[in-house]
Amino acid sequence: MALALPTPDAFPIFPYSTPYKIQLDLMRHLFSAIEERKMAIVESPTGTGKTLSLLSASVTWLNDEKERALKGRFIQLEESYAQDKTPDWLVKQSVEFAKRRLLLEEEEFQTRLDQARKREENMRNEQKSRLYKRQRVDTAMNSEDNDEDDEYLPEDEEDSNLSAEVRELMQRLEKSRRRDDSRTELEEPTCTKIYYASRTHSQLSQLQVEFEKLNCLSEQASDRPIARVVPLGSRKNLCINEELRAKEGDLDEGCRELMKEKGKKRCPYLPPPEDVTQMQNLRDQILATPRDIEDLVQLGKETKTCPYYGSRRAIKQAELVCLPYNLLLQKQSREALGVD
Repeated sequence: MALALPTPDAFPIFPYSTPYKIQLDLMRHLFSAIEERKMAIVESPTGTGKTLSLLSASVTWLNDEKERALKGRFIQLEESYAQDKTPDWLVKQSVEFAKRRLLLEEEEFQTRLDQARKREENMRNEQKSRLYKRQRVDTAMNSEDNDEDDEYLPEDEEDSNLSAEVRELMQRLEKSRRRDDSRTELEEPTCTKIYYASRTHSQLSQLQVEFEKLNCLSEQASDRPIARVVPLGSRKNLCINEELRAKEGDLDEGCRELMKEKGKKRCPYLPPPEDVTQMQNLRDQILATPRDIEDLVQLGKETKTCPYYGSRRAIKQAELVCLPYNLLLQKQSREALGVD
């Protein structure tokens, strides 16, 4: 079964109405090279929109490939039913049911990312609100100088009226839920992805700027990115444990040692293995909004969760993976990041 993708004459996601001929030629050449699984070596002068052209061609192919993969699954399903001499009406209903199920699974995942995007927005708004309130508090303290900061902080009343037995039961239920989440996470499928490599992280940051210029697909919600993006970096780039970074010695080895620890000796930004929810939430936030390495570090600090392992967790469902050349070309780095 062959479902070849024809090279398009136009690329609607390209942000400007009429691309230059050199841009269109580059996009068409790259699209056909990806589709035919060929190696392409191209050159274009400075200022000709190479990054936009590369993104437009590769992301267009990616979305076309998603549709082709879906059609291929339905064709295989029809052929399998035909071999069993299943009645036509039953084949039609079965294929339609499978189509609805697959689309529902994709929409459920996108809804998770929408919720993650909303959580991050709320978190930022709360931070701004706390900063504003703290400024007001500081002003009042300067004038009266008789109140403690803690008076202005909200009290944690969530468990204040619960008995020790009830709290223990709630903790058991939470651990059970996390184990269920862990099993779900292990079953999570991967997807076709594009690896975009560059020499430095600053060059990859420019990629994010260009990515955000791309037009949305006609059938896509305008508030959703056109592809799920994850930036990858080393522990040196992403570690937010300042105590560990201040120590002498190898940072990678120090991180691995902290992973083996339990309780308070464990890295405070790395949840225990049985708590997959916190890392899943960070993964969803990473995939929900395109960001560069610096944004990823900031997100890790805000959520108090390791961005290095959070980005690794996001690779499986990422569609566009951005990373420096050395992480892609070195076998040890690929294995450490889980890049196939």
